[in-house]
Amino acid sequence: MDIDDVMNIAASRQTDILIAEKVMGLSLDWEFAEFQNGEPAVPTLRDKYDEIGILPFYSTNISDAWNVVEKLRLTIEPTAINKWYVHQGAGSDGVYAGTAPLAICRAALLYVSSI
Repeated sequence: MDIDDVMNIAASRQTDILIAEKVMGLSLDWEFAEFQNGEPAVPTLRDKYDEIGILPFYSTNISDAWNVVEKLRLTIEPTAINKWYVHQGAGSDGVYAGTAPLAICRAALLYVSSI
């Protein structure tokens, strides 16, 4: 995945899958995906409230995206043009997006693709 791919990625379940695997290091279980709208389960996230292990909505839900912020120690800044700027600290490249969760996902994918 190159920088253009990362900068143009949209908020979607495919983006959530990329974040789960490449950033969060989660293993996905596709065995019963046909019963879950084609989405994989995340066995390590199963608990007494979630028997399936639902894939987090990293690209659209700020509470799910915040786990990515904490893992990678990202910095989030609102801008004056109704966008969000996310980077990993002074001197690092950052990304813009219309929503904070999407900006977080783009920054995370940019970071993991550069290491």
